[in-house]
Amino acid sequence: MGYRQLTQTQRYQIYARHDLGMSRRQIARELGIHNSTVSRELRRNATDSGYEPEQAQACSDHRRRTAWKRTKRLPSMIAAVVDRLREEWSPEQISGFMGPLSGGGVSHQWIYSLERFSKP
Repeated sequence: MGYRQLTQTQRYQIYARHDLGMSRRQIARELGIHNSTVSRELRRNATDSGYEPEQAQACSDHRRRTAWKRTKRLPSMIAAVVDRLREEWSPEQISGFMGPLSGGGVSHQWIYSLERFSKP
């Protein structure tokens, strides 16, 4: 079972089956997803009035739009990392330094991959 995000249809199915009193394992089995996915979905998107599939989909869409992605790494951030590599900082030092500055941070693994491509 590979990772896939839930669809709006699956969220409605989770809602309907949960409303009928089915267990999370039963719901997962019927939908062909892992039971932890159902559990996490119900926990993550619960409101005071219970689980609402419309609101859960809206929250999922928002999280997707605002997620930090590789494409958001600005050229200025890359330049700052490369400058520190030239100053012989370790990737771990750069990662620790850049975290508070960039808000999202950069991993030392990413810096190692950048280091390979930035050397002449």
